[in-house]
Amino acid sequence: MYYGKLQTEVVVASRGVLNSVVLDTRERVHDLGVCKAIGMTLQQTVSLVIASMGAIGVIGGVLGVPLG
Repeated sequence: MYYGKLQTEVVVASRGVLNSVVLDTRERVHDLGVCKAIGMTLQQTVSLVIASMGAIGVIGGVLGVPLG
């Protein structure tokens, strides 16, 4: 019983994270295109998106742990 609830919570949280990544990337398509135009490689672009998501995750964790 407990594992079913835990599994559901993990799936819901994972979908929320995926949604945040997709929306952030779609909102920044123009900015990422400009970065590619000035010479960023694919690896640098991916690193930029991952760093951005990491920063959002850290900020969310820092704010969420004391409040939750």
